[in-house]
Amino acid sequence: MRENYNTHGRTLTGFTLIEFLLAITLFLVVSSSLYLALQSGLMLYKRGEVGLSSYHRTTHFLNSISRELRNAVQYSSVPFEGKKTSMSFPAVLGRYTKDNKCDDFVHIEYTFASKKLVKKEKSLSRKNEKETKTNILPSYLKNISFQYGFFSETDESIVWKDTWSAEDQQSIPQAVKVTVWITFIDNGRGEKGDKTIEKKIWIPHGQWGREENT
Repeated sequence: MRENYNTHGRTLTGFTLIEFLLAITLFLVVSSSLYLALQSGLMLYKRGEVGLSSYHRTTHFLNSISRELRNAVQYSSVPFEGKKTSMSFPAVLGRYTKDNKCDDFVHIEYTFASKKLVKKEKSLSRKNEKETKTNILPSYLKNISFQYGFFSETDESIVWKDTWSAEDQQSIPQAVKVTVWITFIDNGRGEKGDKTIEKKIWIPHGQWGREENT
């Protein structure tokens, strides 16, 4: 800082050009550091939000399919059919209307193909209603598999099968194991991470199978 004297002998102070440039440089360095720290925090927050959203949507789907399977019933006209990547079954589900709650007999079908899980639902008790079609977990679903379990009377344990035919088994399975593989994507860095979520769903109306059915 330079001191100057005016004609009346008073001291005048002021910044030199170098001091002024140093102050601007210091301000830019501090501002850049704060901006980078804020940007890094926002990226971590967004990645966390994407991961949590993917996980929550997956768990919501598993809770939804659990409710449907727990209400699955045996019906000869629309049998329970299961494969590794597809499953269809009849179920009795509660529906809420403006006036009250009523039961609806529906046929539900899940099909996984081309990295897309499609759900179809058609009311069997309301013939005038159209079939609905929904894409489940479209953006980050990597794979999904279904397995079907019944109780082995020999060793008293659950036996899991990759396919289930009501015609062969003469019943619906006692349990269904749903395994979901999802991918988390970091849009900022392009990094990917896979996560596997598994859920075993017990069907109250399912019947115990026999060992010769394995």
